[in-house]
Amino acid sequence: MKSTVPTIAQSGNPQAGSGLAAEGTIAGRIVEGIGRRIVAWRNRQSMRELLTFDERQLKDIGLTRVDVEWAMMQSWSVDPSIELNNRRRSSETPIAR
Repeated sequence: MKSTVPTIAQSGNPQAGSGLAAEGTIAGRIVEGIGRRIVAWRNRQSMRELLTFDERQLKDIGLTRVDVEWAMMQSWSVDPSIELNNRRRSSETPIAR
């Protein structure tokens, strides 16, 4: 017998089930802040792998060692992958139309 209870994936709402507390409440903001820090920590762990890449590999993905080291030096509460992406975007030259 098939279940008729919709799952989060079936609901079509990507936010469904993503929070433990009501949005806008103090508890909700605390849970959201903790969640952001956990994501930042996981991304920081993943970015450490970039430090093992050689200069050619970093160049292939549009980065330099200085960029990666700079991102890793950001505060522990900041997501270094977001900071690195922002830095990379700001250094790109706009395409003339």
